[in-house]
Amino acid sequence: MTNVREYVEDKIADVSIYTVLAYTEGLNKLVENKTSIFPSHVDFLPKIYAFENLRLGEQDFTNKVNDNILSILLYMADKQKFDEHVFSILDHILFIDEESQRMAVNILDKYTSSKYLIPTNTIAALENVLDTPEVCSTALKALENAIQNGQAVNEKTL
Repeated sequence: MTNVREYVEDKIADVSIYTVLAYTEGLNKLVENKTSIFPSHVDFLPKIYAFENLRLGEQDFTNKVNDNILSILLYMADKQKFDEHVFSILDHILFIDEESQRMAVNILDKYTSSKYLIPTNTIAALENVLDTPEVCSTALKALENAIQNGQAVNEKTL
């Protein structure tokens, strides 16, 4: 997987996009089979998360790549402390990408229940979705976990 990662930033768009897809699919298959992956692979995910469209001609790979990344993060949430840049993905989803909010909240619930701390911005992002019925109860659980881990939340959340 490390060798594949070298081609992710290839100057030829086709090579880069297909490599990102192959890389995330490969990692996702490993975690689906309960095979451990190196922490450096998780730390690399924010560099390849598609904040914008990953499109080649008519084909759009954005959702597939991002779904793979979120599945990897969910699996790893109780196995390692995340690099601070991983939270930029989750914050983005909680503030902007309603379609993936459930997965992001599940990741944060699992992560915080493992006694890992989350950044202040991510706490604010969780508080932002408390009015969303589909994710409210899990977001509240993640915030309760954060409080139990010694983190402060907005007084209004309490």
